[in-house]
Amino acid sequence: IRGLMLDRHGTLWVGTASGLARLDSLATGFVPVTLPAPGGKLPAAWTFLEDSQGRIWIGTVRHGAYLIESRVSGVARPVQETNSAHSTLQDEGVGAITEPLPGEVWLGTVGQGIVAVDLTTMQTRRIRHDPTLASSLPEDTIQAFYKDRSGLVWICGNRSVSRFDAGQTAVLTIFGASSRQDSISDTNVDAVLPRPDGRIWLGLDSNGVDILDPAGTRAGSLRPDPTHPEIALPKDFINTFAASDNGDVYIGTEQGLYRSDSEGHRAVRVTLPLRDPVAPVWALLLDDDVLWLGGSDGLWALDLSARKSAGVNHTQVTNSLTDQRITSFAREGGALWVGTKKGLNRLDLRTHAVERVLPDAASPTALSASYITSLLTDSKGRLWVATFGGGVDVLESRDAQGRPRFHRLGIAQGFVNENANKLLEDLQRNVWVSTDEGLVRINETTLAIRTMRRAEGLPISSYWVGSGAVSPEGEVLFGGVGGLTVVRPDRLTPWSYRPPVVITDIRIGGKAVPPGRLGLDATAPALTVAPTGNSLTVEFSALDYSAPERNRYAYRLEGFDAGWVDSEATRRLAAYTNLPPGDYRLHLRGSNRDGVWTEQALSVPILVLPAWYQTFIFRVLVTLLGLGVIVALIQIRTLYLKRSQRDLERQVIERTAELRESQRQLEQIAYYDTLTALPNRRMFTEEFRELIVLARLQTERFALLLIDLDRFKQINDSRGHDAGDALLIEAAIRLQAAVRKSDCVARLGGDEFAVLVAHNPAATDIEHICHRIIESFVMPVPVSGASVKSSASIGVAVFPDHGSTLDNLYKSADLALYEAKRAGGDQWRWFRHQNASVSSQHSALGVG
Repeated sequence: IRGLMLDRHGTLWVGTASGLARLDSLATGFVPVTLPAPGGKLPAAWTFLEDSQGRIWIGTVRHGAYLIESRVSGVARPVQETNSAHSTLQDEGVGAITEPLPGEVWLGTVGQGIVAVDLTTMQTRRIRHDPTLASSLPEDTIQAFYKDRSGLVWICGNRSVSRFDAGQTAVLTIFGASSRQDSISDTNVDAVLPRPDGRIWLGLDSNGVDILDPAGTRAGSLRPDPTHPEIALPKDFINTFAASDNGDVYIGTEQGLYRSDSEGHRAVRVTLPLRDPVAPVWALLLDDDVLWLGGSDGLWALDLSARKSAGVNHTQVTNSLTDQRITSFAREGGALWVGTKKGLNRLDLRTHAVERVLPDAASPTALSASYITSLLTDSKGRLWVATFGGGVDVLESRDAQGRPRFHRLGIAQGFVNENANKLLEDLQRNVWVSTDEGLVRINETTLAIRTMRRAEGLPISSYWVGSGAVSPEGEVLFGGVGGLTVVRPDRLTPWSYRPPVVITDIRIGGKAVPPGRLGLDATAPALTVAPTGNSLTVEFSALDYSAPERNRYAYRLEGFDAGWVDSEATRRLAAYTNLPPGDYRLHLRGSNRDGVWTEQALSVPILVLPAWYQTFIFRVLVTLLGLGVIVALIQIRTLYLKRSQRDLERQVIERTAELRESQRQLEQIAYYDTLTALPNRRMFTEEFRELIVLARLQTERFALLLIDLDRFKQINDSRGHDAGDALLIEAAIRLQAAVRKSDCVARLGGDEFAVLVAHNPAATDIEHICHRIIESFVMPVPVSGASVKSSASIGVAVFPDHGSTLDNLYKSADLALYEAKRAGGDQWRWFRHQNASVSSQHSALGVG
């Protein structure tokens, strides 16, 4: 016997090694059922399913699957694949069958994934493991399916168990760089533009633009060509899009502005008068034939009808903004809101006057953070502001002085992460926010918040700043780390499953209660807690497995606790010790992943027995005796406690001072060079990694300077190690005096030093720092009554131009340092590819 199933009519289906048989209700014998197979083979029936329409599905060991559509005829026909010219299903083993949702049946095969069958059209599709996608089927051999009471489908393989939410149809993920040939050609989607024809333009990290058709497959592309920058996109970030009424698409890149026709045949560079054509474009807004754009060089406006400046004094307006680094735009009547990396601005389009809005930590109604990532004017005319590190602010009113008053939405209101990246408004008048940990939906009227993460079908957890759009059909699109998230708000339903709450363990006095007592009900006897082991621990759980870490738990011991006591999802324990004697009732409750509590809490009666010393007679005797002794002891006890308190306070002060000194010494040894007191290589590496993360998030550059002392070995060998140490100490002092306070100076070892120049330095800033370092070594260094003369050689590399990792940037700076040393020292060099460098007299940031 290979498999058994009892259907809704009472018929028993039996699969054997030589075929299939059935035993009808009230029948006295089995009836063979023919499973047609080529060559007279006898398929061995293995597994069964009766679907929602009453049809019988049979899986076999080596001959695919069969379907019996009518009980009257009882004829079984093989299931054929419809989407493959060379179907292999008839030669595969089908070891598991399930109906994950009404209208679709899954056939789990041995080694070939899942065959999904549409019950209306009988069309099939394969679901297979994709090694490039973390959320794909873990493996292609399916051993079993299980659909739990919440609707989750559990898939068992040879080496894995995975979970699928069959009821989730609102979210679709299109992954980048998957094994499919028609998928997105990059893993990161930095910009999104839906078009009226149903196609979606996606801006990628360094691979140009992909164009998806309505089915979600790649139908076109605009690829970068660095050799022809005037007629092709650069091999750099695609930051933003804007579409005109005539179908032209404007593309903001990290190296300038481009225009393409509606079909995406070719991209050509667009230049603005007085603007650097390769300056980055981070934000675009097309309004009444005026294209507003911003990047690292302030606000610009281009009249598309005349292809000239739109009449805005760029210099005057830019100098009035809170910052020249423009991140986002939003229109509000006759004004333009401009978000920057350091505050918010309102530009009056008639007078060109600028209102500056900055955060104020002392005011709860002020802007919550300075880095503005996205702006949105909703259907009610309110301004929504997304910030990096402060969540979302909604401009609701102004105070008596005319200052904006914001309503803050962050962690306290339900956000999981306050790095908000993009704001969108759907057709149902909800505002969507992409964050660094999933999506947030906000009701515009009530400001109620709902978060969406992996449990809601979001394998992409982190999204890019400014990457998102709403399609003409009302789909909400967000570009993230790994691909594109598509949300259909009209299909979004709340998680309505109310999980049962069960007791998983009871311990009284540290000893486990027999398992038979765990199935407690209203008629169960009370749990008795004896005085010799007066402790009670009850472990309980809410059986919602969709996101168990988000389930909530609480308990209350009626007669002891004043209210409900919250318990962590990782512990789920109600614990009590030394309970007073009496009758109690322990109430336990749990919630689903959305925090909706079960309708009725689980209740457990508790009886705590008194110890001999807790009886009434004993307490009366103790009270009488105690009153006679208390008065005499109070004074003695008071004196003793005061003396003990003084001794204890003295010991605490002494011990605290010792611990603080030990901590300081350990940190000094671990992170600082003992000779020069500069950060050592370990601390330099940590500073470097943090700077790379910040630079990538804020698309900034920074510079690495490697410094080597000339003739140090000669001085060290001729005058001794004391002279060498004195020279290193003096070099550290001069380096710190030559750089900016915000720059990090470290000693990497020997006579090698390094400087990190952060915060997007200009080439002139770096040149000035290098010049000051060279000049600082002109004066000789006094050593042991004499003086020695040394100089410095410097190699310079810039992130990310000369390397996007610690190793790559360090190698680039080291090559430049080598060139400076080979040229005689006492000078500096920029890194340039082909193992060459640029002299300090002819360098510019970005060369190479």
